Amino acid sequence: MLLTQKATSLALDIHEGVVQLHPGQGLLQRALPLCSYLLFFPALLGGPLCSFSRFRAQAESPGAVGQGDLSIRDLWTLETTHRLAVFTRTWNKSTSRWLRRLVFQRCPARPLLATFAFSAWWHGLRPGQVFGFLCWAVMVEADYRIHPFLSTRATSQGLKLLYHGTTWVFTQLIVAYILVAVECESFSKLCLLWTSCNSILPLSYSLSLLLLLAKKTKQN
Repeated sequence: MLLTQKATSLALDIHEGVVQLHPGQGLLQRALPLCSYLLFFPALLGGPLCSFSRFRAQAESPGAVGQGDLSIRDLWTLETTHRLAVFTRTWNKSTSRWLRRLVFQRCPARPLLATFAFSAWWHGLRPGQVFGFLCWAVMVEADYRIHPFLSTRATSQGLKLLYHGTTWVFTQLIVAYILVAVECESFSKLCLLWTSCNSILPLSYSLSLLLLLAKKTKQN
């Protein structure tokens, strides 16, 4: 999976002109840095996606300290955010940027749904992964619609605290639900999840999304 990320990221860099290939060099001289980047063994073991330009800069400056994609600020955001969309963008920043660049920005229609559908296919298309990622897409879309609606109605300090606290709990529960769904490898396990009380909150978000979309259509 990481090799797929790196290969497509490098291909986009070359296509967009971010990485310049020097015509005066021989084929092997041009291919060696690219192959070194793709087959760099520690990066294949795990870790965030590192762009070719960043990899080359670190390789040319041995004394430089590598910069990771997860900072203390990101950890704080993950633990405290009441927005599922913010959690989604922060949880795996390198993969999020890669998916945005590869799918979201290039899809003419329904880019959010297309991005999560591609992510489900990329992870293996098991029943739990298909349902989990599609559910995730619906929940993020609902998050985009619900929070502007609620935030305008939280006028007092007490209502703002209630709004932030309640939606933080909802975000944590939905993330847990999605993670459980993604780990389900059979339809029987998914059915147990669907029929449990854990599905009440995702269903409520889905219903709220439909109502807000209907309201917007009526206003238009």
